[in-house]
Amino acid sequence: MRKLSKVIVSLGALVGSVWIASFGIDAMRTIPSKPTDFAWLQGSEAKYVRINGLETRYLREGSGPNLLLLHTFSTEIGHFRKIVPQLSEHYTDWALDLPGFGYSDFSADLVTPEGYAGFVSKFISHFEIENVTLVGESIGGTVPLVMSAAGHPEISRIVALDPIGAGPKPLARSSKAGALFHRAVSTPILGEFVVRIRSARASKAVLYGVVADTDSIPADYFTDLMTIAQRPEFAKAQLTFIRNAEEWAGVAGRLTEVKTETLILWGAQGWATAEQRAAFTARLPNADSHTLEGCGHFIAMDCPEAVLAVLLEQ
Repeated sequence: MRKLSKVIVSLGALVGSVWIASFGIDAMRTIPSKPTDFAWLQGSEAKYVRINGLETRYLREGSGPNLLLLHTFSTEIGHFRKIVPQLSEHYTDWALDLPGFGYSDFSADLVTPEGYAGFVSKFISHFEIENVTLVGESIGGTVPLVMSAAGHPEISRIVALDPIGAGPKPLARSSKAGALFHRAVSTPILGEFVVRIRSARASKAVLYGVVADTDSIPADYFTDLMTIAQRPEFAKAQLTFIRNAEEWAGVAGRLTEVKTETLILWGAQGWATAEQRAAFTARLPNADSHTLEGCGHFIAMDCPEAVLAVLLEQ
C-alpha cells in the first residue's frame, strides 16, 4: 500500500510539473507581428479593419463580380492560396480571417454558427458588398447557409465545400489524430493544457487527417499556420470552438429555410458519409451537389481545379 501511495504521489508530482511547465512554454512564445502582405500572393496587401470592435485582417484583389472566401477552423485566408490568383482575374475577390484565427481578434461570443454568420454579415455591410457569391470550406461553407436562412438578399450564390453539420462531432470523425485531439480538448483541464502546448507534430497529424493527399498541403502553408498558432487568440478560439462543436451539428435543422441558390462540393474522403451527404443536401430547397473522388475534407487543398471549374464556368 505504501509503495502504491508513493507511485501515486510521484505520478501526481510529474503531472503537476508538466502542467506548470505548459504555462512557461506558453508565456515564452514569440507572438508574431501582423503581416502587411500575403507572401504567397505577389504584389498583395494585407488590410485590416475593425468589425464589431475586432481588428480583422482581410484581402481584396481583382475586379468584377463580388466573391467572398470563408476559411475554416484553425486556418486563415491563406487556406485559399491555390485559387485566389485565378479567381482575382475574374472577380473582386474578398477574404477575411474569422475571429480568433489568422490575424483577427478573438471574441468567445462569436465562435458559433450564429456568431460567425453575424460577423460576416457585418463585414459585408461595412464594405457595402452586393450580389456576392460566398464560397466557404467546412465551417466556412456552413456559415453562408446560416446567413441565408436568416435572410440575406445580398448573397447571390453559395458554394459550400464539404460543409460541416451533416453529422455530429466532425473533427472526431476526421482521423485517429483528429479524434484524439477532439477528445483531449473537450476534456476540462486537459484541453487547456493541450492548446497551451500547441505541438507542431500533433498539429501536422490532425491537418493530414483532413486531406486525401498529404502532398496537397504546401509546406509554407503549414509554416504559416504554426506561426499564427503562436498567437494567444488562436488557443482561445480552438478551445471555444471544439467545446461548442455540437452547435454546428444543429445547423442541419435550419437548412429548409435557406433561400439562396447553393452548390455543395463534397469530398468523397471527407467527413460525411454518403447517406449524411444526401440527407444534408435534400434539406436545402434550392441546392445541387457533387461528390468529388480523390478529395478529402479540405477540397480547396486537395482539388483546387474542381473549385475553379465551378467558379469560372460562367
